[in-house]
Amino acid sequence: MSYDLWYEEPWLLLDTETTGLDAHDRIIQLGLARFDRGKLLGAWGTLVWAGVEIPEAATKIHGIRTVDIASAPPWTAVLPKVIEMSRGAHPAAYNEQFDKRMFSSEMARLRVDVKDLPLPIFHPHHRWIDPLVWTRSVDRFVKGEGRHKLFKVCERRGIPLPNAHDAVADAVAAGQVLWDMRHEIGDMTVTELLRQQQLLADAQERQFAAWRARSQRGVGR
Repeated sequence: MSYDLWYEEPWLLLDTETTGLDAHDRIIQLGLARFDRGKLLGAWGTLVWAGVEIPEAATKIHGIRTVDIASAPPWTAVLPKVIEMSRGAHPAAYNEQFDKRMFSSEMARLRVDVKDLPLPIFHPHHRWIDPLVWTRSVDRFVKGEGRHKLFKVCERRGIPLPNAHDAVADAVAAGQVLWDMRHEIGDMTVTELLRQQQLLADAQERQFAAWRARSQRGVGR
């Protein structure tokens, strides 16, 4: 177990663009950005051939069309780069709940035994660092619709995001947001960070569920 401060440890930020929001949907673009003490050591991304048509609704969000991925590598060809960049780094994603689910679904389709890939990013029960959870906590008094979307957070913090919904650009920006928040989050180990993050995420989910229940009651009146 490492006792270094969480922000002194290497992170690998992962971002995906997909055909949709459900578990059966597919990753069509992957972006990776590796950081060490806030310094971007490398960024890499690729389109991914998923073997399915990209719905028009998804294209409207990220601009990727089926023709764009026609000559892209399949997930099996992308995997070696993920392994290379993730060695010795803590996995992280802005909205980890979504990206981790999509990543895990792609791995499950390969029927790969994760015991053969002893890296945290491949372990289904290993928690990832999630800047979104911390943004919702640190910026909880910020008002406005969409205030926790990555591009809005970048605007507030003066972090460039020239091409939102590009997986590489989003991964790099998410890592920069995480570094920028480090003193607001506080000094602790990665283990403690992930423990507190889970408590925050649970509390945020309860608050959202309560808000949704109030909204539904209001509609029914």
